[in-house]
Amino acid sequence: MIMVSETAPGLKAFLGKTGLHEFARRMVMRMVLAFAFHRGRMSCSQAAGMIGSQSIHRGQLTRFMARPRWQKNDFNSPLRAALLQWEAVPGRFIFIVDATLVSQAGEKTENVIAPGMRQKKKRSKGYRKRLKSKYKKCHSFTFGLLITPSGIRIPYQIPHYTKEYCAEKNIPHRTTAEAAADMIRDLSLPEDADVVVLGDTAYDAKVVRQACEDRNYLWITPANPERVYEGSKGNRPRLRSRLKDWTGLSLKTIRLRASTGRYADYRRLSRCVLGRNRNPARSTRIRKSRMFAASAACSLFFRQRNRI
Repeated sequence: MIMVSETAPGLKAFLGKTGLHEFARRMVMRMVLAFAFHRGRMSCSQAAGMIGSQSIHRGQLTRFMARPRWQKNDFNSPLRAALLQWEAVPGRFIFIVDATLVSQAGEKTENVIAPGMRQKKKRSKGYRKRLKSKYKKCHSFTFGLLITPSGIRIPYQIPHYTKEYCAEKNIPHRTTAEAAADMIRDLSLPEDADVVVLGDTAYDAKVVRQACEDRNYLWITPANPERVYEGSKGNRPRLRSRLKDWTGLSLKTIRLRASTGRYADYRRLSRCVLGRNRNPARSTRIRKSRMFAASAACSLFFRQRNRI
């Protein structure tokens, strides 16, 4: 498929809300189309050739993104506000917080972290040379996804800067939990909005809980079985002690399907679930016995909470 700029009038009108001039809007359009027609690893080379009638060199797109003035203004805020204006269904908002690591192969790449070591694959049995271990360098981002009651996805992201990089560039350092707390505080939602914030144990920090409490949001995170309850020192039972007595727990089987239920509009079926058949309704009927653990946990909690 060969894309030209005139074939996406709706996208051009949507990007016009940012206030960018024509040249900058076309640069942004190339990057948006590169992610819309996702083929392999995203790169400047793919984005530079997305508009077939006006292809550019990848270096021109790289220099465009490296300009300092793009860091001074937030061009995503008007786009998020426009998406929220389209939301007309009253209900609960869900905000999911998680981190994303992007691997980098350059030896002199700035602002990288080493999440762990990796080893090369083992050779044949007679190969006795010691395995070499090396650190994997990655860029870290704190991402947030706001799901509206009608199913609109609105992304948020804050890059993570290491302490060494912050000291070199003279910028304040903040942890991933502090970045998540800032995103929760900056959500442009009404004061009385019903919002549920989901995150893993990496974000179970005091700053995140305080941000949710300040805005009256519900914070849900997986429970660590090693944590203890409140009480005097030495008499605080662990969380796993609640599972010793199974008689008080309900043994009723609960099955949840992606296309049914109260929160069906919040879900989206991926291509791996649909398979070759691109019809979501038919594919769901074929795979109606498949369980979705994450949706089950959320729906079970909402169901129990509404009964209280």
